[in-house]
Formats: sequence, structure tokens, C-alpha cells
Amino acid sequence: MREVLWGGKTCGNRVGKMWETVEFSLKNQTEPQKKVLSLVLCVAVMLSVMVVGAGAAFSDQSKIKNTEAVDMCVVLGIIDGYGDGNYYPEKNLTRAEATKLIAVMLNGGKDAVQANTSSSYVDVKTDADSSWAEKYIEFCTAKGIVCGVGSSRFEPSRSLTGTELAKMLLVSLGYDSVKEGYEIGSGWDLNVNTDAVTAGLYKDLEATDMAAALTRDDAAQMIWNALNAKQVKYLTNISDVQATKNTLLGSVFKASVETGILTAIDYNRDTKEYTYTVGEKDYVTTADYTDLFAMTVSVLAKGDDALGIRVDKGGVVVSGAIGDIEGIANDHFNTITVDGVKYRLDNVAKDADALWDITVAYNDYTGKYFDGDVKVQYAFSAIDQDGGGDIDKIVVYPYVVLATDYVKTDSFRTHIITPDDANLTVKANTQDSRIAASLGLRAGVSFNTVEFDDVQVNGTVVNDGYVKAIPAQFTAQGEDIYTALGMQSATVTKAASKDLLISLDGTQYDGSLLEQITAFKQISVNKDYGYIEVNGYLFIMDGTGIVPALDQYAVVTSVANASSDTSHTWKTDLLLTSGETVTVNVSAVDSLTKAKATVGSLYTYEVNDDGNYELTAVVNDPAPQDSEFDIQQAYKDGATLNEGNNNDGVSNMFGENTKGIYFLTQDKSEQLNIEDDAVIFAYIDRDPNNTGYDIDTRSSEYVVLKGSDLDGLSSNEVNWAFTGATVKTSNVATVDLGYIRLAADPTDSTVYGYVVADSARTYDDGHYVYVDVLTDTSGTAVQYQTSKTVIQNKTLLQKLYENLKEGGVFELLLDKNGDLVGVVDETTETATVTGLYDGVLLLNNESTRYALTEDTVIINAGNAKDELQVGDAITFIADGDELELVVYGIDYYVPGDVTIGSGIDATICVAEVSRSGDNVTVSMTKTDSATWNDQGNQFTLTVSYDTGKTVSVPGVRSNDNKAINFTFTAEANVASLSVVHN
Repeated sequence: MREVLWGGKTCGNRVGKMWETVEFSLKNQTEPQKKVLSLVLCVAVMLSVMVVGAGAAFSDQSKIKNTEAVDMCVVLGIIDGYGDGNYYPEKNLTRAEATKLIAVMLNGGKDAVQANTSSSYVDVKTDADSSWAEKYIEFCTAKGIVCGVGSSRFEPSRSLTGTELAKMLLVSLGYDSVKEGYEIGSGWDLNVNTDAVTAGLYKDLEATDMAAALTRDDAAQMIWNALNAKQVKYLTNISDVQATKNTLLGSVFKASVETGILTAIDYNRDTKEYTYTVGEKDYVTTADYTDLFAMTVSVLAKGDDALGIRVDKGGVVVSGAIGDIEGIANDHFNTITVDGVKYRLDNVAKDADALWDITVAYNDYTGKYFDGDVKVQYAFSAIDQDGGGDIDKIVVYPYVVLATDYVKTDSFRTHIITPDDANLTVKANTQDSRIAASLGLRAGVSFNTVEFDDVQVNGTVVNDGYVKAIPAQFTAQGEDIYTALGMQSATVTKAASKDLLISLDGTQYDGSLLEQITAFKQISVNKDYGYIEVNGYLFIMDGTGIVPALDQYAVVTSVANASSDTSHTWKTDLLLTSGETVTVNVSAVDSLTKAKATVGSLYTYEVNDDGNYELTAVVNDPAPQDSEFDIQQAYKDGATLNEGNNNDGVSNMFGENTKGIYFLTQDKSEQLNIEDDAVIFAYIDRDPNNTGYDIDTRSSEYVVLKGSDLDGLSSNEVNWAFTGATVKTSNVATVDLGYIRLAADPTDSTVYGYVVADSARTYDDGHYVYVDVLTDTSGTAVQYQTSKTVIQNKTLLQKLYENLKEGGVFELLLDKNGDLVGVVDETTETATVTGLYDGVLLLNNESTRYALTEDTVIINAGNAKDELQVGDAITFIADGDELELVVYGIDYYVPGDVTIGSGIDATICVAEVSRSGDNVTVSMTKTDSATWNDQGNQFTLTVSYDTGKTVSVPGVRSNDNKAINFTFTAEANVASLSVVHN
């Protein structure tokens, strides 16, 4: 049987009246969830608790299956629990306990049975656990309700079966035990069960085995069924038993059960009585059933008095805040969505306004107060009134939050919250002015004095405080209710600018009502704030950290030469913390209108109502009051970095310690370690004199790096301009934002390559240069290309194209996208391998030994099957005694210049080198094309090898006497060539 609500308060869970502030999360998740102030109760709580008169539910209420029956029997005084507060519904009912229930039931809920001087049963007095029930057993025996088990025994401690209780209840209804064959003997149980079914005693217990021991839970259901069953009487004929119009509930208790929708609540403060309108009738009681407004209820009534009120069918389908409701604009408009769960609306037309047609304010069932203007911060309760599971009515709980001052012993003053009350305050237009007016704050009235005696006040109202105020028309008591809202304090753990959700100590709140939050979008994470909230919506946030967020810092990278004539704004490029560059209209800089921003300066920004940006240059303030950061330092206002005078930043402010990389504070007393995910604005100053690159096709630029990108940089590579640091764990401040100047981009990379063919360029699908290079010993060429754009430096792009020639060895420069952007200026050397063993190379028979390490790049420029071996000519780069690069498989090196030595007038001679593979020809001619008179063998070419060997090659005069030629085959890398006259 489905559990339903008996209304009001509970023990265990904290559940209050609809207007009380009760926290309840609609979701059970580990992530911070929106904090829902559950002024309305969730379904799980609503359907599992009850209030009986002025008493409380049993401690084990959740275990009770037949809640209605137990509730009603408790109200009527038939059933009570044990001394420990439990009902123990699962325990079996004893025969002795059953007699007390029957006796109390037949005496109108009163224990009016008198004790007897003697017992009809020998085992009752001797049963220590059941002797207490002797008077009830005798009462039921005298009424013919029980007759023992034979041999003058009653077995009071034995568990009762369902059939046995049914027999007792039938007799209580007027059935004659003897005439109907209920006495012990063959077929008595069949007779009892037959009549019990007819009388309705087994209603809602159809699956229960009545021959088995009966639980206290099911016993309550049978008793409740009996109370509502028709009593019977006998005519003269033995078989003429006739049902009457009377029930035990009516004849014994003078009570009835009425059903209807609870549509109104009134309260008499003098008598402390509630009047509940159910259907068209009013019922009076001192019990609080105010939670059941707008629900279909059953009233256990005695005349105009309500002995108890409970949900009859349906109940709360979903509850939360109005802002949680989504999906109301669907095509068919028969559902709404709350926290991602879809709920069906019952009998609602295809019109979004129909949602508000079924929406009423608390205790204003027939009114049309809202007319669709329902504020997102109001709590709501969606109610099923017909038991179909759909939503038939939505109840909302309107209120306003007001500021208080001038608190005296007999009164206090309220006023509408304004931006002067705190750093962040609720927008005036997000609160209902009509509600404020009904509380005395009408147009032209700046404040209202509230007398304590005239209203209901919950909590302690304080000067410069806040209250949640509900006008009398929306309360159960018919009085204005003011509930003090104490300023809470918490640390911001997360803030999202997109949906304005703010997590305070891990609990998520909605900041969309706050006035100034549209300007700053986000507040400072890891700072403490005071706040006022209702239903998960923030009305006040007060603190020193309400400032531009980290993502509102930007570097100006370009500004138009002139402002707009119409809007007087400057078209400006901003580099954002995301790395994106946006073009915006800037209307003010440092609070000056028609001002122009400085390229290379760091600013915070706001967007005004016109959509224009207002910039504020960062300043040096170690303990800022208007900064995102606990520590903010700039080497000058704006932290400007560009090619202008004195805009280079400060050197020796960067370093590395055991915890990683850091910036020094300006007084150099503290090292502020840089977070790996810190945002680092960087000006890459690509002055050719400083970069260390032979060619870089890019111009100087502004980029966004991560803190981890700076790992491995040395102090002299970084010029500091700005630090933004926040205190986190252990009161240690670490850097979240920085601005620096670099000569090179640390996200660039290099690759060694041997060029297998001259570079090429194309205009087919973009202007770019590409080149094929060998990078390892596989013999497979890799192609690198510049980005497909014409924005690159065209002069340097042409230089790159001209330099990458076949046979060249280069260290290529790549950007973070892998595009070719330049060539690193690395000096290569040539040599011949004269020794190779255990990863060590001996070159040119010299004593210097070079080590091959796991980091050495080895490139095979020849046959891919060949390995490095003695005799190979190599091009190499060494760092100390370790080799960074080795290229082998290339032809022996021969220099292109020749020294003109003794006996020859070098001023009129020139020598040119040509080769085919390792076959080399040196041709010496006169610059004026004159002929040679000397014989060729009068000249000697000296070939000096890297290995130290020298060879003399005689000259041969050409047939036209204009050249002296020397021909030889290279045996190793040639160190030098020189010609002398013998």
C-alpha cells in the first residue's frame, strides 16, 4: 500500500511549515549542487511522515506499511506505541493485545474497562507477560468476542492469526458468533473468512495469509476497515442478519471521514486554533496541517472538529525553486522539466500561460495574484490532486528580502535593498514591488516601521541586517511574517561566469539576482564572503574581493589609428586569458572617456550597457583591495611591454627552486611559485640580435602561455612585468597570472635535418615554403612547411627559402602547431671518423673523444642500410665532449675557397673549386683572362685533410694557356687547399 502524508511536522528529518527555511537538496550527488531551500517538502519526505493531532509520529514510522490505518487508529486513541517511541509494525499481535484494542475501540478510544475480581481463564493470571490484559480479556469474553481455547485456557501470549482477529471484529460489528458458526470446530475459519470478506475487513490485505500470525501493521488495517464497515442486526429468523446504516466509527466515535481539497487556512491567535476549508466545509483543530494546502485530503471529523487530516490521494510530485523549472516552451506543452527530470501536467492546454493558470500562491487558492509574474527565487510545490501522478496544481510561496535598521525593543525599520547596502545586492526589479507595498513599502515610501506586536517575527532582527518578509495574505496565520536572515560566511570554492553559479564551501548558489555581478561576472575564488540566501538564490554578497575575475585581464595588442566619429570608441584588439584575440570597441581607459589604450599594456575590463569595453590598467599594489589577487605587483602601471623606450620589464626576477619556477616579489624577499596552469601573458620580442635564430619568419607578438611552459628557462631569458598571486593552502601565495618578456617562445621546438632537395614554395592553396629533410637513420624524408598565410614576414620567408639548399644541415625552428618558422643559428663542424668504439667517436686522429648519448640525433644522409663506421665523413654539433648531432653518409667535405700562396700574385689570380662526388678540380685563372707563361708543373696544390695527412698535386696548364688545373680524389674531409709557385 502506498504511503501517504498525514501532514505537518516530523521527528527525525527536519521538516517545517511551508514558510520556514529548511534546507533540502533535490539531488543526492557528490558534486556541489544548487542549494534548494525546501520550504516545500520533497516527495520522499512528504509521503513517509505524519502528524497525529498534537503528537509526533512513531520513531519507526518509515517501516509502517498501512500508514492510513495506523494514523487513524492513533488519532482515535485505539493504538499507541511502546515506551521507546516505536510502533514495531512488524511484530506479531498477541491474543492479549488484541483484546485491549477491541475493548478500547468499543469504548470510543477510552480505556474504560473495569478490572474483575476473578478470571475466566487459568493461564491468564499465571502468564507474567499478559496478566496486565486480564480486564480486557474478561471484557471481550463477556461480550462474546472471545471464548478461550478450551480447558479454561486463553493462551494470552500466543500470536493471533488474521482469521482470529476477523472473528473478534465481526462480533464487535454485531455478528452472532454462535449463529454464524464462529466457535471452535470444523469450518469455523471458513465461516469467519467468508463474512470478513463480505464486510470488507480484508480490504487492502488481499495478499495477506490470514491463517498466519498477524502483524501489528496489518492488525491496524483490519481495525480501520472494521470501523468503516456497516454494523449488523438480526431479525426473528436466524438467517436474517441485516446491515445497518451505522458504522462503529459513527456510532461509537461519532466521527466520519470527509475528503476534498484543502483550499484555505485561517488561524485564531487567541484560541490558537486553525480552521481548514476542505471542499465547502470548515474544520477546526489546534493541530498544524498547514503543509497540506492545495492537496486532496481526508479529514477524520467529529462534527466541525478535525481529529486528523491527511493526504487522501496524490501529493507532492516535485518541489524546488521556480528557477528550477525548465522546458515550459515545448510544442505540446504538457510537461515541465525540473533538475533534468520531466513531469507531466494534467489537463493543461497548449499554452505556456496555462502553467500560470494552475499556479496559485500559498493560501490564495482561487486568486490570480501572479498573472504569470512568478519570481525565480520563490519556492514551489507541484501537486497531484487526483492520484494520477500528474501535476494538477502548483503552489508558490512569495516573499521579499528587506534590509533592517533602527531596531528597538518594540519595533524595527525595513527598507528595499539598494546597492549601498553591500558590495553585491539583489536587483530591485527582481523582487515583487506589490509584495513590498503590502508590507508598507509603497512608491515614495523609503522605509516602514514594523511593530513587533503587529506581526510574527522569527529569529532576532538586528541593525543593518536582513529579513525575509511574507505578507499576511500568503501565510497560514494571517499575519505578516518576518524571518531574520543571519549573515553567513563561507569561502568561494568555484564561480562560473556563464550561468552565474557560485559555490560557497562546496554548496552551489545562484547569483543571477545580484545587481553588480553583470559587470564582473565572477568573484574571487578562495576568498571569504558574507552572504544572504533564500531558496539557493543569493540576495547579498559582501566582502573585499568583489573585483574583476582572472578571465577579465587582457593585453592590448593593437589599437586603431583614429577613434570612431560616431561612438567615440577606439577599435582595439585584446588578447584574452584564453589565448583568443578579440576586436572590441573601447570607450574608456582608466575612467577617461575618448581615451586610447596603450599597445602592450595589461588591463582589466568591463563591458558597459552599450556593449563597449572599459579598461583599467593594472597597478602595483602588494595588498590590493580591488584585485582578484592577494598579491598584485607590476613593474609600472599597465605593466607595459613593447618596443618602446623603457618598456622591457625587469630582469633577474625569475628563477627555479625545489618546488618549481617562481617570480620574486619586488623587494626580492619572497619567492612566489608559479602554478602549472597559471595564465602567463608574454611579449615575444623577436629582435634578430637577441633571438639566437638565424632566421625567424615571425614578427614580435603577444601570446598566452601556461606556467608549465616556462619550465627550463633561465633567469636571464625572462624579463618580469606583472605578478598576480593568491594565497591557497598553508597560507602560501602562488602565481595565477603573470606577464613577461621573452626573446623566444618556449612552446617552439627544433628539429635537426639534412636537406635532401632544395626548398620549394607555392601559391596554390596559400603562400608557403616547404622542404624535405632526413631526420634519422631510416632514410625516410619528412616534409616541413611554413603556415599557409601571407601574413608572415615576406623578407625572412624569402631568406628561408633561399637558405634551405640540398646537402645542407640545419636546425629547423617549429612553432607549437608544428609549422616551420625559421632556422636556428647553429655552427656545424666537419670531420672524419678515425675511431669508433663503445659509443665514443675519435675524429681526425685527434685525442678529443666525443660521446654518443641517448639524446644524440644521428642522421644517415646516404644509403639507409649503411651504419656509422670508421672512415665516414660527418657533419656534427658537439656540446662539450657530448655529441648533439651526427650526420653521416654524405660526400667528403671540400672547402670552396683556395689560398693563393707564395710566388703568385694573389691580386690578379682567382682559384675556383668544382667537384663530382669525391673527384675535385681546382682551376686557377687570372682575373684579366691573361695566359700563363709558366708550365703547369711549376705550381703545386697542397691538400690538407682533417686526419692530418697532406697531399701535393702538380698543376697542368690548359690547352689555351689560360688556366692551371689541379685534379685529385678526396680521401677524407678536406681541411684546406693552397697553391704555391715552385
